[in-house]
Amino acid sequence: MAPHLSIYKLDQTWLGTSAINRVTGIILSGGMYLYAGVYVIAPLAGWHLESMSLAAVAAATPFAIKAGIKTMLGGTFAFHFFNSIRHLMWDAGVGFGKQNIARGTWFVWGLTAVGALYLGLVL
Repeated sequence: MAPHLSIYKLDQTWLGTSAINRVTGIILSGGMYLYAGVYVIAPLAGWHLESMSLAAVAAATPFAIKAGIKTMLGGTFAFHFFNSIRHLMWDAGVGFGKQNIARGTWFVWGLTAVGALYLGLVL
């Protein structure tokens, strides 16, 4: 950890969302690599991860469980997507005022909630 991070106040909103953005990126990319690795070794281990098997499992799973899993994954994706756009804006030098940072944080969390519900319950 860089020593200059100790000068920031803990209540600054951008520090928390930056850390959460990194965690969501690790979750999404790590999950993809884990699934891809398991998918490659599945035939050797005798596991059935082909599309028809996964579709059968999804069809047999109750809606509440599917909706919960999709909402959690959708929320992770939505937060990472919207907060990454905000980081790109910061890279361009836009939105560094104290009010803009706080307003942007609430905006990202609101879009995350709407996106998670949409991805979890509608799609």
